[in-house]
Amino acid sequence: RSELSGQAPTGWRGTTGHSDDGGDAAHPGCALEGRAQLTPSPTPRVDMVSEKEAAKQAKKAAQAAKKAERMAKKAAKLAAEGVTDGMGKLSTGAEEEHRRVVTGVLSSRPTSRDLKIDGFSMSISGYNFIEECSIELTIGRRYGLLGQNGCGKTNFLQCLANKEVPIPEHVDLYHLHEEAEKEDRTALQAVIDPIKDEIKRLEELETQIMETEGPDDERLTAIYERLDELDPTTFEARAAQLLYGLGFGKLMSMDRKTKDMSGGWRMRVALARALFAAPTLLLLDEPTNHLDLESCVWLEEYLKTYPKCLVVISHSQDFLNGVCTHIIWLTRNKLTYYTGNYDTFCKTVADDEIVQQKKYEKEQADIKH
Repeated sequence: RSELSGQAPTGWRGTTGHSDDGGDAAHPGCALEGRAQLTPSPTPRVDMVSEKEAAKQAKKAAQAAKKAERMAKKAAKLAAEGVTDGMGKLSTGAEEEHRRVVTGVLSSRPTSRDLKIDGFSMSISGYNFIEECSIELTIGRRYGLLGQNGCGKTNFLQCLANKEVPIPEHVDLYHLHEEAEKEDRTALQAVIDPIKDEIKRLEELETQIMETEGPDDERLTAIYERLDELDPTTFEARAAQLLYGLGFGKLMSMDRKTKDMSGGWRMRVALARALFAAPTLLLLDEPTNHLDLESCVWLEEYLKTYPKCLVVISHSQDFLNGVCTHIIWLTRNKLTYYTGNYDTFCKTVADDEIVQQKKYEKEQADIKH
């Protein structure tokens, strides 16, 4: 399967330092004529640094300070994408969320499942990753999120998942970004149990809407459809089907506890949990990682009919071609939207470049005349 090429950014580490070596001044003893010889007291040690050396050191210190400032800015950008720095440390999700600043205004109807947020910007540690654009996510569309490594794709999904932008409460979402926890629960239980909590949340939301807005609120229709979709009587059968598609039952038992699984198998459990939840907004960050070819093909076939809204990050061209109906390109600090899969996106961008080139050549020709 072909892969999108991209070179991950590397961390920087800057260290500066210098030492001053001062020499001891040697003073020979004074010999006096006569029978006695006196030994003079030793001259005190003095560290001598010439003016030229001091000026050189001051210049080096100023250059080091400027370099450190540049390194700090670059390190902040890298840390935003979870890239290790020169000390081998990895920034945690909590630290990223603390540094991330997000703005945006909900412009779609508060009761709608389609989402539009205007004036969206996202910065991390003072660096602007996305500036003054719109988020537009529509039910029935499957978006592939593209952009160079380090441009802010992962943080964009995280800010959506944490609802750091004004996403209405009735819009349920699921963000796949890490493997399932090591627990005493089996793979089957790890997939089913979180959905029980979701059913309880929906029932409480239904009661709240009925009390405050009445039975004619359009959000109730979506809640009732969701409750029917999460039918508890079919929990085990549907969860087992998803786990089987991701390789369980063939190479790994569904009854094995997650604490006894490797990270790769726990990632499959987390993916099955996300698919089982089938939320209004499904956010997947590199879902094909840790999957063999057979499981990748199964996942592609499953997602290409996902009826709600999907946003996925993937480096696989084939996967994006098979799943996506639209592309979001994060470039030049903006979110740009394209209709079609990855191949269609590439053709559209190439055609736009040709048009821009012809326009530039015409302008240059007009200037000459």
